[in-house]
Amino acid sequence: MREKLTAITKSSRYTIGVVSNMSHTSSSQQAYHVRHNNPGFCLSLTVVLLIGSTGCERAVPTAPTGTQFKLTATIQDLMVSEVDPSADALWESVATIVTEGKVEELQPRTDAEWAQVRRYAITLTEAGNLLVMPGRRLVAPGKKLEDEGVLGVLTAADSQKAIDSRPAEFVQWGHSLHDAGEQMLAAVDARSIQGMIDAGEQLDAVCEGCHMTFWYPNQVIPQFPGEAPEVGAAVAK
Repeated sequence: MREKLTAITKSSRYTIGVVSNMSHTSSSQQAYHVRHNNPGFCLSLTVVLLIGSTGCERAVPTAPTGTQFKLTATIQDLMVSEVDPSADALWESVATIVTEGKVEELQPRTDAEWAQVRRYAITLTEAGNLLVMPGRRLVAPGKKLEDEGVLGVLTAADSQKAIDSRPAEFVQWGHSLHDAGEQMLAAVDARSIQGMIDAGEQLDAVCEGCHMTFWYPNQVIPQFPGEAPEVGAAVAK
């Protein structure tokens, strides 16, 4: 469009020069220049093009006001579909398996295996952001938590109340999950097995801390004989 406008401008400038020197031409030549090189005619074209350009500019969509996100999944959906599968896969990707007369070191070795654990790390990391997006609910209306009714587990309604009453704390746990995911991602990119083990321990601490705050604060953990109870957990009798 800019090239067309420049051409029109040059044409108009040239036309004015022709008209100003019309005294040196015959009347028939003057008439020809008036019809075909009339500055007003070129100006009209310029105006039409400018109007068309303005119309094109108005057609460009503007950024919507308010939130630009469309939330579909619930927090429980994300936990079941993204967080749990990714975390489990990362924890299980590095392990020492001891059987009778044999010790097997399980870890990613090929490029394909490293690429797969990296996908899990990416999914887990960004899930920390998805979980705490404003407006996302724990479960769909009328639905229950998958393990609701288990001793120590809150109902969906009580868990949602806990999140609503402490939103900043819930967001902080989401950020902590994101940070643990980034730590895992860095270890994967460095192909550091020890780094993945360390990140896995941090991930476990974050997950358990959030769950004991908003999911099963009253969990009951069976004790082995002579074992001290876990801090913050009820004891099965």
